[in-house]
Amino acid sequence: MKKKTKKTILQRIKQFIQKNDRQQILIIAGISILAMWQLLFFFFSWEEFGIFYAYQHPDFASVVFNAHGFKNHPIIPVLSFIFHLFDYNPLPYNIFALGIFSLLSISVYIFAKEFTSDKKVAFFSGVVFAAGYYGMGTFTTDTYSAFIG
Repeated sequence: MKKKTKKTILQRIKQFIQKNDRQQILIIAGISILAMWQLLFFFFSWEEFGIFYAYQHPDFASVVFNAHGFKNHPIIPVLSFIFHLFDYNPLPYNIFALGIFSLLSISVYIFAKEFTSDKKVAFFSGVVFAAGYYGMGTFTTDTYSAFIG
């Protein structure tokens, strides 16, 4: 009898990528980067400056992180090391966000492939997510509330 061994998540991902076309994953990553390249030129919003202030002044951190909007983001106080690495330069933050979004688009492809067992469905799911997800709130919430009044 053969002994069954448990595979880690990384081993499963490597096996998945090896037995599938890497071209599809690269195309999805490329589309996500093309769809979001303008993010590289964004600057920080007022929310990020509040977070940066809390990182620089730990005695006021409880005021910032206990505010109404920040309670939904419990990991933000832990990420102060990123601010100490990059300071007020938005480009590294935006490159990091672009990489995370690209990985997220690839994970949609992987999930759809495992869920449907169909390469075409998985590929188009990843492409739709990569090309159309970011900024959808602009068209659904803000515009809708402007029409309602």
